[in-house]
Amino acid sequence: MKKPLLLLALFTLAQSRLPAQTRETILYARIWLDGKSMLDLENAGLEMDHGFYEPGQSFRSEFAASELSRVKTAGFRIDTLEADVVAKYLRENATMKPKRSMAGDRNTGPCDEYGTASATPANYTYGSMGGYYTYQEFLNVLDDMRAKFPHLISARQVVSPTILTHEGRPQWFVRISDQPDSDEAEPEALYTALHHAREPNSLTHLIYFMWHLLENYENDPELRYLVNNTELYFIPCLNPDGYIYNQTTNPDGGGFWRKNRRDNGDGTFGVDLNRNYSYNWGIGGSSGSPSSETYRGPAPFSEPETQMAKAFIEAHEFEIALNCHTSGNKLVHPWGYTNSVPTPDFTTLADWFTRESNYASGSCWQTLGYLANGTSDDWMYGEKNKFAFTPETGSGFWPGINSIDDNNKSMLLT
Repeated sequence: MKKPLLLLALFTLAQSRLPAQTRETILYARIWLDGKSMLDLENAGLEMDHGFYEPGQSFRSEFAASELSRVKTAGFRIDTLEADVVAKYLRENATMKPKRSMAGDRNTGPCDEYGTASATPANYTYGSMGGYYTYQEFLNVLDDMRAKFPHLISARQVVSPTILTHEGRPQWFVRISDQPDSDEAEPEALYTALHHAREPNSLTHLIYFMWHLLENYENDPELRYLVNNTELYFIPCLNPDGYIYNQTTNPDGGGFWRKNRRDNGDGTFGVDLNRNYSYNWGIGGSSGSPSSETYRGPAPFSEPETQMAKAFIEAHEFEIALNCHTSGNKLVHPWGYTNSVPTPDFTTLADWFTRESNYASGSCWQTLGYLANGTSDDWMYGEKNKFAFTPETGSGFWPGINSIDDNNKSMLLT
């Protein structure tokens, strides 16, 4: 029987003010290595934790024009595959129709023995931002889940009662369990999304998964067992300021802001939240330049978003976490900061998780050929002894509306 990637994790348990900035053209390009390494690309100032790496040959992804200019200056050969990704996305998305799949749909893979895996949840809706949710739409979905399934999901609650983002927003969490309003003595799992603001599909596939749990609890005994015997915590939008910034600049979708919205005081904005955790912070695989997409911040846990996540994780006993990202169809696990320390326990689990999928699994070095420090996964494992994985789903940061359903499902049918 096919095992869902998000469900398999459980088995291991038994509109804001906009500072004036110029929006750059985003290109889709292939960078040829020609004997150079991915570390050389990293040293040229490129953000590479999402994309498609052809070992020893090339790296393909979506890049800002300034990034490609730096790479070209460093001597790399570049093929431009799409000159304006956002314009192409808006043009094509205007003619696309959203997709919903029914149980047994052969285009999305076989259903499980209860006939549920291939069916888009009945309550799943598309958002108004090119099929993705606006921030308020996302909050409305959480409220709707509570209204429809109060016996399975908690009302949304603030992650921290004392910490807010730079623009004054909380993070929100919900708990799915058979006793959602009680903190029971059961194994706990954590799911997060939107460390990076330009990855809206990471939010939609968590929402999809949550509806899948809620709707199929009664008729799927395996799923019911999991919900009855674990507590599942979700923080679906870890970076609300960055997400709302993209919503405001690109209301039809296609916003490419990645970081949070810290005012760095030098005309630049933002810290890469997935370089701001404390484990081996700043040793390489991140940038000390505030203008960089991988700027790690002035100090470990300098950012309110990572401070909230830290306090929440330390207040719970999570045995596993999935920190969801896009894109590249990979399952990445520690270590990010080094390629010389093996993690065989992760390898065994990753092989299990991805045995029926096309996801590549491994460390950052194994899947993309470069290093990253200060990541959520490294901190959770290195300092808190928790298993933490990063699923990288889909192709591109803003897949068209007709791809959302299949990308959501890729996290279930693996």
